[in-house]
Amino acid sequence: MNIFYLGYSLEEGSGGIENYTYIVLKHLQDKGHNIVIYTINGNNKKFENIEFTKNKYFDRLFLGRRVVNNLYKKHKKIDLFLCGHLFLAKHMEKIVKKYDSNYDLFVYGIDCWAGRFEERQSKLKSINKIISISSFTTKQIKNQGFRGDVVYLPPVLDENKFPLIQKEVNTDNTVKFITVGRLSSTEKYKGHDKVIEAVDLLINKYNIKNIEYRIVGKGDDKERLENKVRELNLESFIKFYGFVPDEDLPKVYSSSDVFIMPSNVSLDPSKPEGEGFGIVFTEAAMYKLPMIGPNDGGSTDIIDDNINGLECDPLSPSDIAEKMKILINNEKKRIEFGKKANEKIVDNFTLRQLDGYLEKIVEI
Repeated sequence: MNIFYLGYSLEEGSGGIENYTYIVLKHLQDKGHNIVIYTINGNNKKFENIEFTKNKYFDRLFLGRRVVNNLYKKHKKIDLFLCGHLFLAKHMEKIVKKYDSNYDLFVYGIDCWAGRFEERQSKLKSINKIISISSFTTKQIKNQGFRGDVVYLPPVLDENKFPLIQKEVNTDNTVKFITVGRLSSTEKYKGHDKVIEAVDLLINKYNIKNIEYRIVGKGDDKERLENKVRELNLESFIKFYGFVPDEDLPKVYSSSDVFIMPSNVSLDPSKPEGEGFGIVFTEAAMYKLPMIGPNDGGSTDIIDDNINGLECDPLSPSDIAEKMKILINNEKKRIEFGKKANEKIVDNFTLRQLDGYLEKIVEI
């Protein structure tokens, strides 16, 4: 089958959405499909034997007829069109019109929440199916009036990239919480501030001192967070690890006890925010870490409250502290939740399940 994909970027290290799409396209290629890719921001050397075009015409706000005609000259027959982002759908409309066809559209999170899909929907006449990254995003699409098929295609992990590492023996009874993610001033919704405030409550209100909070990641908000920790005199309890390369993350995860990221969801049309899925939760679960996360948003596909983790009010440091206290005081529950978290990911979110998800989109 000839499959055409239009997207922003598939360059290595671009981000979670790019990696998610890459895994899908690479899997389709490995299944014997011919993949043709047009992007705005360039190539990805992880692909072999694939037609990959960075097109300068995408740098403008329109897709020139010349681009469409060039594609048609080289590929008279395309069996499946995939649009990698809602904001590129207007360009895909022009392409499929040339082929008298339709296309499937990937949606993720804030790209389509809070009326962003609805305001474009009237101009998108040729959508066949929408491919949604999470149950929460599916709900947002349907709430905006889309009556077509919405196919659930969550991110999946390659189990082979998660080496088995012997968990370090905890000799000092310290329970280590960890958050992994960008420290960006535009992504404060991830909840680092709230966890820092929760740690302050645990120490100064509940007199719980056997705690360490590890913040892994870099970004322009790191200095502000470090200053906040200093102002609260929490330097002995909160550690900034900075950027940790992928090859070193397994050791950091394996030496931690609980993954925590209380990302807030906002559907304010002026500034929607939140996790479309929360891939980092699945990565932490591969190392059998129990999770504390928000009670809304994409990560609820992963966290089953009081089964493999605990859901919290992401805007309430006191509620976050209460959930942290439960896991600090109950090692048996931490181990049980971590085991269940790992089982859920292995059974639902690895490459072994990808064919099952893709069968609703293409013949595998």
